[in-house]
Amino acid sequence: MMDGAEVGRRVFRRSEGSTKIVSDGGSNIKVTPLYGVHGEDPLCYLMVLDDCKILLDCGWNDKFDVNLLRPLASIAKDIDAVLITHSDTEHLGALPYAFGKLGMNCKVYTTLPVHKMGLMYMYDHFLSRVDNDFDTFTLDDVDAAFAAVVPVRYAQHSTLDGFRGVTVTPYAAGHMLGGAFWKIQKETDDVLYAVDYNHRKEKHLNGAVLESMRRPSLLITDAYNVQGSPQVKTHDTSLMDMILRCMRQDGNALIPIDPAGRVLELLLILEEKWAQMQLGAYQLVLLTTVAYNTLDFARSHLEWMGEHVGRNFDSDRHNVFNMRYLTLCHSLDEFSALRPGPKVVLASFGSLEAGPARHLFVRWASDPRNLIVLTDRMQAGSLSREVQNLSKLPPGARMPLQVSLYRERREGSETNREEKMTRLTTHVIETRDNEAPVSLTGTLDLAQRASVDKDMAGEQLKQSPSFQGRVHRQGERCRTPSKATGLICTSKHDEKRSDTLKLHRQRSLYDGCSESPNACKPMFDEDHWDPKISDYGEILSPNMLKTSEESGSNDCDCQQEPSVANTLPAYISSVRMHSGSSCRVNAPVLKGNHRSAFKETYSVHLRAAVYACDYEGRADGRSMKTLLTHLEPRRVILVHGSQSNTSALREHLQHSLSGIFIETPAQGQTIECMFDSAMYRLDLAQQLLSKTPVRGICGHGVGWVDGVVGLTAHMNGTSVSVLLPTPDTNLVDLSSHSDLCQARDSHHMNFDDVQVEIPDEYGEFMPPNGLRQPATMLKGSCSTFVGNLKLSDFKSALASADVAAEFIVGSLTCTGGTNCIRKETDAESDALVLDGSLSDDFYTIRSILYDRYQITA
Repeated sequence: MMDGAEVGRRVFRRSEGSTKIVSDGGSNIKVTPLYGVHGEDPLCYLMVLDDCKILLDCGWNDKFDVNLLRPLASIAKDIDAVLITHSDTEHLGALPYAFGKLGMNCKVYTTLPVHKMGLMYMYDHFLSRVDNDFDTFTLDDVDAAFAAVVPVRYAQHSTLDGFRGVTVTPYAAGHMLGGAFWKIQKETDDVLYAVDYNHRKEKHLNGAVLESMRRPSLLITDAYNVQGSPQVKTHDTSLMDMILRCMRQDGNALIPIDPAGRVLELLLILEEKWAQMQLGAYQLVLLTTVAYNTLDFARSHLEWMGEHVGRNFDSDRHNVFNMRYLTLCHSLDEFSALRPGPKVVLASFGSLEAGPARHLFVRWASDPRNLIVLTDRMQAGSLSREVQNLSKLPPGARMPLQVSLYRERREGSETNREEKMTRLTTHVIETRDNEAPVSLTGTLDLAQRASVDKDMAGEQLKQSPSFQGRVHRQGERCRTPSKATGLICTSKHDEKRSDTLKLHRQRSLYDGCSESPNACKPMFDEDHWDPKISDYGEILSPNMLKTSEESGSNDCDCQQEPSVANTLPAYISSVRMHSGSSCRVNAPVLKGNHRSAFKETYSVHLRAAVYACDYEGRADGRSMKTLLTHLEPRRVILVHGSQSNTSALREHLQHSLSGIFIETPAQGQTIECMFDSAMYRLDLAQQLLSKTPVRGICGHGVGWVDGVVGLTAHMNGTSVSVLLPTPDTNLVDLSSHSDLCQARDSHHMNFDDVQVEIPDEYGEFMPPNGLRQPATMLKGSCSTFVGNLKLSDFKSALASADVAAEFIVGSLTCTGGTNCIRKETDAESDALVLDGSLSDDFYTIRSILYDRYQITA
């Protein structure tokens, strides 16, 4: 029975000594926010539905603060299921740690795109932190967490294992590819968990279908963007104006973005602008460790995107993610190999806490020609939030930012030694975690350092014999015989060999053979494996194969620092002596296989332009209030939002939805929800069910049943209550009638004075005055409308059936005034009254009315 409407009435009353029917007051629902309330922390909430413990989201921040997960650690082993709404870190970032370190072992329900894109998120997080010995979780933990994922589709009902009657269903929520809000249902109680939804259509996504949900028992939603404003039409134009201004000044634009979520929308916008404005001279780059996989997954999940994306692919087989102007880079080395010139780089992560975006920010932030684009509010306490706040100050009032970068190098090569000396003498002093950095006079700009490194690398390449042996004029044969094979090669082959080596460096070469373009070229030529470099780009050294005793690692550790310090310039040595113990030049600490991890702290002056724009993909405040009012929930719990936003949304709902409970729990506070809807559990006899017309409404079967309550023996020996047909041979079969009112009118039978014999199977539960006959029950019953009675909705239904209707003095007048529909409301229920002459139009309107509101009798 939906929307609290009464679709049946109690016929019998329990008398003394009769069978007792147990009344069930509904499910017991408890909601406890673990974190993510009254602020901008990640989302994680515990919902207990009777004895089933469901975790709603399992988010973390980009800093991976373990202290944030203390509430989760105490209950992780007891979780029965996890529901994930979106693929970003704030919604699923803690899954690898929970499965790998906290002992969580349950099924994780999410949509297929969230599964794939979330995996890319966590891979990128780990690969971006390899240099700083990241051990909070491992790739094995990531794989274990996502191996427990159960991919589902929109509107697919999934029953939780071991909990009969508890189903979870995802629905489209917008915001990100595969994003969903969840409906958790058990019998007559349903819970709606909807956070970070977006009702607007975007380049690659449809809007949320939240308005299709009606009257949930409990709504858990957020107030994060309740004060947000809707996007203006010139939103994309303003962004392009800022980017073009930067490009024309020979600057670079950095857009810190997530690796696999909102980046897809931004890529489509920029690709479209690049094509419209013919901006091929400016490079558009996606720089993440999972760039190729992200776009590959996006190309293969078009059915999860907007309708226009699917239509374009069906009509001309055009995939919107086959981008012409976009260049993919997976590391800073690949990015450095790009041709010089202005670039627009979308790099991970948006918080600037790790990844290539943090490195590029250190390089470019001090140049006033460059641009930093912030596409959302970012995480609280992150570097991007500091940049946004600092950009609001005048340039003269901005304090330098202290940014630490981790680097990993391997000892034993001249290049590393020279690079080490360059870093030590030109820019910064490497500091320990608890020591303050010291600026040096004579420090070079980061751009100058990059230029010096590039020149040094070019000189070394020109002096190498392999480079000099390949120098020749374009179009001529190279007369220098090959050292490996002694054959003559052409310039065309030499160019292809250069491309092959480049692919080796990019770690993207797959083994195989190809057809040779000419006969004089050998199939494999000089592309032999270089023992100095492994297949993964690692520099090999004979010292790596020695044991710890043979290599004398302890001696190396002790002698490394003096050897570096003895070669330092005099002014650095003087700074070291003057600063005493507060700051010193730290030599790298050698770890296994002679690998060293360095932490460098940079003092960055923010001189680049900072442009903040809203590409979060969330519903604005006015739309949120309209949608929540339309839902008409019976109870609301507000989570994830600042104190001011939460209070503003609560005041609005209290004003627009009077009489409902609105809770704003604090972290760790448990809200217990009990509902007044009483329910009687009865088994329905097959004989009675076969003669009962049932109509589907909102996923339920609704029908009118007249019967007698009795007891039957269960297989385990217990007795259960069952609803049996009345012992009458003249029982009216309504299943053959399409119109229930017609069925009632065609059976005017009155058996009020007839007494029938009561079979033993009906037990002792009998009405005091005996059984009433079903025909009498039908005669005395009335029609019942199920649904929300709105004349405006009914007018739309009439218009779809080509029946003209208009409002006149609060009534809906149809067919030129011959029929009128009005709404009557009393203290108990609402009713629609149809007045008019008996004609074909009258019966047509009545049929539409019955179909619209699922009339049941």
